[in-house]
Amino acid sequence: MKYLLAALVLASSASAQQMDGSFNMRSTDDDRVQLNLQYNPQRGGFSNYGRTIPASALSNIVRSGDRITFTLRRAAGTFTFDGRGSLDRASGSYEFTPDAGFRRDLEALGFRGIEPKDQFVFALDDLTASKTRQLLALLSDDIDTADLVNMINHGASVSYVQSMSDLGFRDMTSREYVRGRDHGVTAEYARALHAAG
Repeated sequence: MKYLLAALVLASSASAQQMDGSFNMRSTDDDRVQLNLQYNPQRGGFSNYGRTIPASALSNIVRSGDRITFTLRRAAGTFTFDGRGSLDRASGSYEFTPDAGFRRDLEALGFRGIEPKDQFVFALDDLTASKTRQLLALLSDDIDTADLVNMINHGASVSYVQSMSDLGFRDMTSREYVRGRDHGVTAEYARALHAAG
């Protein structure tokens, strides 16, 4: 009885750590795919995330008739997809399993209270511990887990902050980078203004 209870606790813990939802995928003209993922959090409301990634990032691709399964592995966790279609166009369901090692790596950098949903966002953005250290070095303020999630959700990712910093927009706060991104200030836009004098 004791072992059965332990097994049930472990199974419950594993399922609580896993997230799932539906996906749509479509290939683009440059060997990339546009992924759209939806999930329904337990506390109500739907969340929708879209990313364009290299098709080469997908692995374990298996096709059988019109069914297709594939995997997207990231440092923060692994997405497993099961759907209908092909790599050109597919839809179906997915499961996301967060990586405990990644969570420990970010905790070592000072981040606390990292939830599976946070790792879901980090995985979609292909965030790593190394990229996180790079971001922390570029910001003039200290950020917590909620700030990091907010930056990524607003498109102020590591690559954005690095590109803006390279153009001379250095030592800004996380909120300033988010505000710039929200107002459509891209690195390309800033570069064009600089070239125009």
